[in-house]
Amino acid sequence: MTVFLYIAMIFTWGASWLAIAWQISDISPIVSVFYRFALAAIIMFPMMKMLGKIQKVKAKDHIYFALHGALLFSLNFICFYYASHYIVSGLIAIIFSLATIWNALNGYIFYREKPVPAMKWGILFGLLGLILIFWQDIVNVKLGGDVLFGVGLSVLGVYFFSLGNMITVRNKHHGITSITSTSYGVIYGSIILFIICLILGLEFSFDFTGQYLGALMFLSLIATIFGFTAYLNLIERLGASRAAYILVITPLVALVLSTIFEDYQWSVTAIIGVLFIALGNFIVNFKKAK
Repeated sequence: MTVFLYIAMIFTWGASWLAIAWQISDISPIVSVFYRFALAAIIMFPMMKMLGKIQKVKAKDHIYFALHGALLFSLNFICFYYASHYIVSGLIAIIFSLATIWNALNGYIFYREKPVPAMKWGILFGLLGLILIFWQDIVNVKLGGDVLFGVGLSVLGVYFFSLGNMITVRNKHHGITSITSTSYGVIYGSIILFIICLILGLEFSFDFTGQYLGALMFLSLIATIFGFTAYLNLIERLGASRAAYILVITPLVALVLSTIFEDYQWSVTAIIGVLFIALGNFIVNFKKAK
């Protein structure tokens, strides 16, 4: 089951990069993110409630569900969407993969979980691989105020994401399942996004094109309901650091889809980068820690 979830997550979140690109239109990114998680909440919570999958929780647990929603289902996505206006997507993908490092650091800070040597080497090879894949994007970046602002937003978004992972670990320690966490998280995330939209005076317009609707359905049903539930389940099974290594691999799927749909051109450094990531994945998942 763990192997299935791991592989499914790689393809699901890898494809979500293209779906997010297809969802970009004249609609505000924050409004589009709100539509995504609001639809997920409307579908997921009633369905899981009817199936008896939503646990009874204590009142104080809702504080952590609200934090979960803020960190995993709203604030982090706002950072990434706006960062895309300032820096190339390849650079954002590299920064996003830093969640593996943030998770290892936060795991030690909050829970005193020490990463094993195999994890450290796996993360190193994975990050080096990503840098090689997106090397042309990196060398073509001219450092300036806008670029630094985009990098800062991305780093902040990754840190929000990692803190959300720590909430997942906390919920696990209190016997709360990934389905319950995700179901409540998307509700609170949607509420937070709705409030932000109101504060900023954003218009709730809608795009009825097939591309926008298809991307919205995929992001809500597959990438959010299935994707986040599976990812949080993997955190329960593997730990936050090991589960987050998925974020190093998913850009590979995004690159394959970009090759098919966006005419991405492979380079020698990109191919070497793929081999580095494959090696890192092997170390993380198959090399036994001594």
